[in-house]
Amino acid sequence: MGTHRHCQGLSFALTKLRRVSVAAALLVVPMGFGAPSAIAIRPLLPSETLLQAPQTAIPQLAQANANSITYFTTANYTVHVFRDGTRRRMNVYENALDLVRLNRADAAFALENGQATYRSFGSLAGNTVTYKVLINSANQPQLQILDAGDRPIVNEAATGDALVELPEGERPTDVQETILSFETTTYATRVFRRNNQYFMNVYNKFTRESEVNGAAANLAPNRPPYERTVSYVSSGNRGGFNARYFARIDGTGQTALEIFSANDQRIFQEPGVGPVTVNIPQRDLPAGIGNLNAVINAYVAAVFGSDGTLREVQRLYPEAFIEDSSLGRFINAGAFSSRDLANARVSELRGRGFNARLVYRDVRYR
Repeated sequence: MGTHRHCQGLSFALTKLRRVSVAAALLVVPMGFGAPSAIAIRPLLPSETLLQAPQTAIPQLAQANANSITYFTTANYTVHVFRDGTRRRMNVYENALDLVRLNRADAAFALENGQATYRSFGSLAGNTVTYKVLINSANQPQLQILDAGDRPIVNEAATGDALVELPEGERPTDVQETILSFETTTYATRVFRRNNQYFMNVYNKFTRESEVNGAAANLAPNRPPYERTVSYVSSGNRGGFNARYFARIDGTGQTALEIFSANDQRIFQEPGVGPVTVNIPQRDLPAGIGNLNAVINAYVAAVFGSDGTLREVQRLYPEAFIEDSSLGRFINAGAFSSRDLANARVSELRGRGFNARLVYRDVRYR
């Protein structure tokens, strides 16, 4: 399985948590795939405090648990994602307030921007929010809490030791393995390669569901009107019905997502917007196309700072990277074909205290 562990079991938790008995009550999970342990905890309202757990819970916390996916603490939270039979669940405990924010909440898995992500829904300060755990290719977890507009209001990386035991098929992928990645207004789509096999993820940004989740993908035939288009196809579930998903990029670099029903009727079509990652093998290109590049996004949201600044920016935008150009060295926090979209990203970064400005790519950019 090739698992990665930053700690020896969970015993470190007993010395790191400020209130061991409280955390023990939060983090006890079913042992194996049978019935849950005898300790059952009712989900708390935000105004309630957590009752002290029986001392018998403490030894169970220290036991290695085959169901754990990740367990870690941040500056303010303790987080546990684990398997419960065929389902994934999430616990989130706010340390200083002694509050359980999530208790065995369903967690949806997806691979987003090369990171393993787990999403659950709950509340914070009376508002509906998303609790999102991200784990990068270095097995470093972090917790984000997103508002209704999917904007981070809490963003905290793991502190100290962290347990990471990702199941097969849920491990982060390197950016280099991405074949094609883009977004439409409705979806985020990614085609990637592992062991010479293609896979696809399609995430619905409105329903917050993964309609295609690491499913096998294939290169689709170049049938009319797609003779000069590279298309990858995979199967998924849209609204409870089986469907086929086509991620496409044509010879001009334009991207699109199309969805067809089981009887081959097109039920959705939407062009790509924003940045595109393209790394398509030469053998997949149609005849007559010697090379294929994404449409140039001429407007870049640039942030100036150190490697430490890069890590801070990547907590908001994991795809950010250091870029060198004729204009100097800076952090590329997003490239856009629209000046307005790029300016919006710059304004958001400035509002969070970063030294950001708009950079325009012209023929002298490199």
